[in-house]
Amino acid sequence: MRSFPGAPPVNRSKYHAKKTLFNGVMYDSQREADVARTLELLRSATDPSVRVVKIERQVHFELQPPPERIVYRLDFRITRADGSVEHIEVKGFETPSWRIKKKLMRQKYPHITLKII
Repeated sequence: MRSFPGAPPVNRSKYHAKKTLFNGVMYDSQREADVARTLELLRSATDPSVRVVKIERQVHFELQPPPERIVYRLDFRITRADGSVEHIEVKGFETPSWRIKKKLMRQKYPHITLKII
């Protein structure tokens, strides 16, 4: 992508995701910001199985300890009013490294189910 003189720089990742600001937080992509917007709207839901009471961003899970440390950074962990917890990963497409981390995540944390958007 070419930039024109005087134009602000465009911050894109190596996968061409456009960083997006929502609610004072910079998200790695427009899609991730859209998911955050939806989760914020669910804070006002009346059904306890739908209403979100807690949103955690960029939750880290250690998949392999040092010296070859591998960490998985989950996009969102939400807690609903009924006490259920949901783990959400926002993906444009699957990369080879993400497939490996997903497999390691399933092995080390089998009780966690990832919802991939």
